Amino acid sequence: MPQGFVLLFLIIINDIVDFVQSNIKLFADDKTLYLTADNPANCADILNCDLSSVEQWSNDWCIIFNASNTDSMCPGRSIHQTTRLLCSKDLN
Repeated sequence: MPQGFVLLFLIIINDIVDFVQSNIKLFADDKTLYLTADNPANCADILNCDLSSVEQWSNDWCIIFNASNTDSMCPGRSIHQTTRLLCSKDLN
């Protein structure tokens, strides 16, 4: 893979942090969105908004996320079910 392509990819992928409210960790082509919150419903709303933003960002840059390799977890003291979607795939 040419070095110019790798540099361009890194520039593009680092742009994603401007489009999410959650904390984000980037490692190569892996991304992790995470939040710490007292209110699970509020946390889920923010993550859902961010997933929509990430999906729009990927469409704008013609980058495809493999939703089948995407997982979601919501650790905490209480069970809170909410739907999280990426590319129309339910991440629950």
